[in-house]
This record gives sequence, C-alpha cells and structure tokens, in this order.
Amino acid sequence: MSKVGGGDNLRKHCTFSGCKKPDGSLNYYQIGADKSTGGKDWSALAGSVLCAACYMRFKDRGTLERSDKDKKPMPTGVKKCAFSGCEASGENIRFVQIEANSTAGGRDWSALADSLLCQQCYDRYRKHGSLERADGKPLDGSSRRCMFAKCEKPEDSRRFVQIDGESAAGGQDWSGLAGSVLCMACYDRFRKHGTLEKTARKKAPAGPPKKCGYDKCPKPDESPKFIKIYGDSTAGGQDWGKLSGQTLCLTCYMRYKDRGTLERHKALTDAEKKCSYAGCEKPEESRKFIKIDPESKAGGHDWAPIGGKVLCQICYNRFIKRGTLERVHQAALKPPPKSFGGVAKPPSAPP
Repeated sequence: MSKVGGGDNLRKHCTFSGCKKPDGSLNYYQIGADKSTGGKDWSALAGSVLCAACYMRFKDRGTLERSDKDKKPMPTGVKKCAFSGCEASGENIRFVQIEANSTAGGRDWSALADSLLCQQCYDRYRKHGSLERADGKPLDGSSRRCMFAKCEKPEDSRRFVQIDGESAAGGQDWSGLAGSVLCMACYDRFRKHGTLEKTARKKAPAGPPKKCGYDKCPKPDESPKFIKIYGDSTAGGQDWGKLSGQTLCLTCYMRYKDRGTLERHKALTDAEKKCSYAGCEKPEESRKFIKIDPESKAGGHDWAPIGGKVLCQICYNRFIKRGTLERVHQAALKPPPKSFGGVAKPPSAPP
C-alpha cells in the first residue's frame, strides 16, 4: 500500500462506487496485493485507490459497505415507523431502513427487511431482539406486584415489567412467563440466567479447624492464624512428620519451627536465671533466660551437648545462628598487615 502523493493528481479519487465523497479526502491510499493491515484480506482491492474513510472502514470491518449505524437517518417528515405499536411522535424523528443481510446486535433482521423503523424501535430490536417494549404499558397500582412466589420483596421495586411471551431479551425463552409481572430484580435474574430461582452461592472449601491440636496449648481457640501441618514440610529445618495432619495455633507452630518441640519452656526460678556459658560477658543480665531442651533442632543444630543448660538470650541467639557459643575472635576482625613494597611485611621476631 502506498499513500498517493500531492503530485499524483489523477489518482486522488476513491474508486469505491458507494463512496459519498470520492474527491473530498485529505489522504488517499493505493492498495497492494500483499496487504494484510488489520488482519483483513485486501487482495480483491489490489490496485484500487481508497479515501481515508473507506480505507479505515475496510481495515476495521473487512468491508467497504457502510453499516446501518454509519448511514445517515432518512429525511424526517411523513415517514412512519413500520411497528404498529410504536409510540414515537414529533417531527424530528430519525428513521432507519432495514437491510435483509443486517446482523446488527447479533440479531436476525430478515423478517424486517426493507422495513422503516424509528431510531427508538430500531435500538430496541438491536438490543432485545423484539420490537415489543419490555415494560409494555404503565402498570396501575394493583398490578405493581411481582408474581414470582419466592420473590423476597414482591412490592418493593423501582420498576415492574409485564412480560411479552415473544420477547427474546437476553437470548432467553420468555413464553412460559407471558403476561406475568416481575419486579426488576427477578426480571434481570431471568434475563441473565434463564431462571427465576436464585442460585445458591458456592461455599468456600472448609479450611483447617480453628483449634490448636496440641493438648497442652494454654489458648487453643485464640490465635490470629491456624496452620495445618503437612508431614513433608521442612520449615525451620525440623522433622514435621510426627505432626502430619494436625492443626497448630501460630504460637505453637512457631515454637516447633524454632525449637523442634511443642513443649513450652518452664518458668525459671530467680536462682536459675544465670547464663551457664563460662565465656558469657553478662551472665546475669538478660531480658530472658532459656533452659535448653536436648532434643531441640532449632536453627538446624544439635543442642544435645548443652541440653539442660541455661543460656541468656544473647548466647542462645548466637548458638541458634552459628551452632556455637564461642564468640568470633576479635583478632579475626582486624585487617591484615599492610604490604610493604608489594610484599606483605613479615611479623617482627620476638625479642
């Protein structure tokens, strides 16, 4: 495809016979045989010249023909809508002439071929597949009640609709409800789902029971979260196989994840609140002291060698992180000796 330039005056004319303004376009396009713009097959137009409007119509729809929506309404005046029940009145009414092959709105328009419809009736048929008004004539006070026996609010609706048995609104078969009056909620339910019955909401799958399965848990029903245990879990480097299938509260879960046991630390007496690690710098100063369970696997370490010992919080955290109570030697943190002439300066000999 090439755009016709300003000097190519002989070709600046749209070759589509149905074009309304073949000489009134700012841009013209000559169509190539191998063109595929818009995913359309342009081969039948090879060599043609199109104005910008016709070019864009074919690019978007695959046809040069103007749709009913594109066509300007027929002149107003003595024209009359073909639908006998049309209530439109006034001088400035827009009309649309129906083509037999029209598929506007996904409807079958063949029965209305060549008919003249006002814009209001045309839009109604395009949306609902029927020329009949969904609400018919206004209902009097005694009729403003939903006839569906299971309607929860049969008299409370902003609008009531009397059903036309020939309606195809929503693609549904309304013949079984012909003449019935429905509230707006029931009408919309049938239009969308084809039934007046309310569909039961699917219940969410049952989660784990909201109770901790550890029999010594002090608050088994009080937790912001409950966790179902799977035997193949490796959380915290622990063996969860013996707890498979159980549900734990968040506190018990975290205790097992950290220490490999559900047993709570027993409260220590004041005399016991002292770190038993000989290298501890402040053995009696800690916000918390922990008595070690020899079977603990917290941090993935073997706690058996210090089982029964009491540690301050700092020493406990050191072991859980590194598997040792020893502090990192301060000398290891010092920088290496500076080089001298590209070679490390050897340490001085002892006196």
